[in-house]
Amino acid sequence: MNPTNLELLRLAKELAYSDYNNRKSELHNQWLAESDIAWKKHRLKVSYPPIPPFPSEAEIVNRALNLINFLNTPR
Repeated sequence: MNPTNLELLRLAKELAYSDYNNRKSELHNQWLAESDIAWKKHRLKVSYPPIPPFPSEAEIVNRALNLINFLNTPR
């Protein structure tokens, strides 16, 4: 395999993990805000939202292929 492609695969993995962590963090922060409001106004607890699925190998490979195609596209 081309070393550049391996580097793009690594980059795709990092991007996928970063997107996953950002989404998970957004959901957590939204839950914190909603929980705080619900508790203060109604003394209710809000259930924790479902955690988004972890990026699959197929998603990471697809991102890498998109990066490779982008770089190989003439401008």
